[in-house]
Amino acid sequence: MVVVKMENCAVALDADDDFHEVSPILSCGVYALVHRGVIVYIGQSKVMLGRIGNHRAQWGRKRGVASSAPRGILFDQVFVRPCTPEQLNALESSMIAKYQPKYNVQLRAPLPPDLLHILAATGVTMASLHSALPPPVRR
Repeated sequence: MVVVKMENCAVALDADDDFHEVSPILSCGVYALVHRGVIVYIGQSKVMLGRIGNHRAQWGRKRGVASSAPRGILFDQVFVRPCTPEQLNALESSMIAKYQPKYNVQLRAPLPPDLLHILAATGVTMASLHSALPPPVRR
């Protein structure tokens, strides 16, 4: 018998049942999606479980007929780093700059530290800057 202590209670689980503690993915944080041992995407969410589930649901879907780039990101592992909502933007930006994942294309080149500081101070993410751009013209 394994006793798992939580904030307000202790839960007794049989070790043979192979339960895993996953509470960190229920909270706010930054996550890394990994495919075959390579970090392919780093993102943030105030509810990581839901966001990671959305990534999983998008596997193999295409952006549209004009684009052959996959919209869904294939991954076989997920790593999470819980943090406060105030830390999300700075932590995500610094992890993207550090690891330069394949699908975080807007940040493939490392950002200067002063720009990372400005992004963190203003709460602006590169994803929000990217989404503010006008859509590409289809011909």
